[in-house]
Amino acid sequence: MKPIGIILNRRHYPLLDEGEGEAFIYLHHQQVSLASCSSIIAQYLKNQERVFFLDVSENYPKNIEKLTIQEHEELIDDIHLLVDIYWLDRFGLGGNYINEVIRYNLKHRLGCRYRA
Repeated sequence: MKPIGIILNRRHYPLLDEGEGEAFIYLHHQQVSLASCSSIIAQYLKNQERVFFLDVSENYPKNIEKLTIQEHEELIDDIHLLVDIYWLDRFGLGGNYINEVIRYNLKHRLGCRYRA
C-alpha cells in the first residue's frame, strides 16, 4: 500500500485507493499514519467496499476545531472534486478529520450521492 499524490483545487494530498464496491472516503490527519491504517482498510475490504484514505495534513491545521470558514469550504470543495474525478455515485465519509459542518455541506451539495 503506497499512496499516490493527487492535486485537488491546487492542493496536494496523499491518497490511498483500495478495494472495490461502494466507496468510503476516510479523511485523516497525520496523527494517524497511513501504515497504521491497515486494520481500518481490512475492515472495509471485508465489507467489500472501496476505501479512499485522504491525508489532509499538508493543507489544514492538526486540530479540526481550528479550521476557518474558508478552510472548511476549501476542504468541502476538494472532497466534492475527488468524488467527481472518481465518478462516485454514492459514498460514505468518516475518519479522524471530519465534523458536522463538513457532513452538512456535503449532504447539501451532493444530495443522495452522500450516504451519511
